[in-house]
Amino acid sequence: MKKEELIYIEKLIDRFFEGETTNQEEEQLYRFFSQQEIPAHLESYRKVFHYLETDLKTEIHEKEGTVSKLNRKEPVEKWLVTLTAVAAVILLLIVGKTYFTGAEDFDPYEGSYIVENGIRITDPQRISEEIERSHLHVREVEKKISRLNRYEEKTLSYIDYVEDPYQCLMNQFEGEIAREEMKKIIGNK
Repeated sequence: MKKEELIYIEKLIDRFFEGETTNQEEEQLYRFFSQQEIPAHLESYRKVFHYLETDLKTEIHEKEGTVSKLNRKEPVEKWLVTLTAVAAVILLLIVGKTYFTGAEDFDPYEGSYIVENGIRITDPQRISEEIERSHLHVREVEKKISRLNRYEEKTLSYIDYVEDPYQCLMNQFEGEIAREEMKKIIGNK
C-alpha cells in the first residue's frame, strides 16, 4: 500500500467519525477494511466498519423493511456530543489528578499567611494555631456580650416595672411619718 493512499484512508477515517464523509467515501472505507491485509495500527477499526457495512444494514433492513441511508447527525447534535465527551474527559482528569496525587495530603492553609506584629507568617501549623486562638477569643467575647445583653434586659424590665422611681421609693416606707421624713430628705415632690 502506498503512503499517499494510507494517508488518504486515515483522513477519511477522521472525516467519517466527524460525520463529514459522502456515501462514496464511506464505501471506499468499507472496501478498504474488507481487505485481508491492512496496516496494524488500523486493525482496531476493522470490526467497526464491518459492523456498519453488514450488520447495521441488516438490522435497519429488518426494522424498516428496506435498506436506507443512515441519518446524519445534525451539526448541533455533533457539537453536543463533542462537548459532552470533552466535559467527561475533563471530569476524569480532575478526579484522576485528585485521586492519584493524594487528596490526603491536601492542606487548606497552603499558600495562606498571617501578619503578626508586622511579620508575615506562612507556617501552616502556626496559622492553624492562630485561627484556633482567634476562634476561642471570639467565643469568649460572644459570651460576654450575651451576659451584657441579659443584664441589659433585666435592667430594662426593672425600669419598666418601676414607672415612677419616686413613688416606688415612697412605697418602701410604711407609715405616714416615715414618708414625710423621706420627702424632706429627697426634696418635696
